[in-house]
Amino acid sequence: PTIPITIADIGMSPRMREWAKQKADTFLQYDETVSTDGWFLKPSIILDTPYTDVCWVDLDCEVLKPCGDIFEYGCENKLALTKDLWKRRDPNWPEWATGVIVVKGKPPILKEWVKFSLERVDRGDQNALERVLNTPFYSYEDVIEMPQEYQWLRMEFVAGIDSPHKKIMHWSGPSGKLYIRKLPDYKYSLLTHGFEYGIIDA
Repeated sequence: PTIPITIADIGMSPRMREWAKQKADTFLQYDETVSTDGWFLKPSIILDTPYTDVCWVDLDCEVLKPCGDIFEYGCENKLALTKDLWKRRDPNWPEWATGVIVVKGKPPILKEWVKFSLERVDRGDQNALERVLNTPFYSYEDVIEMPQEYQWLRMEFVAGIDSPHKKIMHWSGPSGKLYIRKLPDYKYSLLTHGFEYGIIDA
């Protein structure tokens, strides 16, 4: 109960918005028209949070083990990320995965990433960051690489590559979402909270 909570609205229903405002210590509201491509607001939300140390974890990530030590990778003026190993199979694929992000302070690269993301000309926020890192002003030197176990990607899992030490599993893509919906904790959460707050239909 002592942990401050920030909730960002990138497409809530009016009913859920009112509920969230009552529960949050800080409420961030964005243009309702972005609800279909809200991932472009990820860098904006990170920048707008009132915290010095931020760890963003995508909603389709499953936290498997305690990972509070992830904040040790935060560094002023840099982003902490894991690599997207799909790059090994597709040279045009972004180098870094943005499902799990650690930021300390408000680094300039984050502000630049916000600008590039809001242009909405890329496939997603991850591709927008790749563009930033290929400008004359930024490079891979502006990223701290975290161990892969902090974001094990579904595509690696599908390819038969796994780790018993993984702490966060990123169930990306439609098939990943299908897996999440079958998890007992997901069903329990919807049954106990979803109907009450109008998250799901009866």
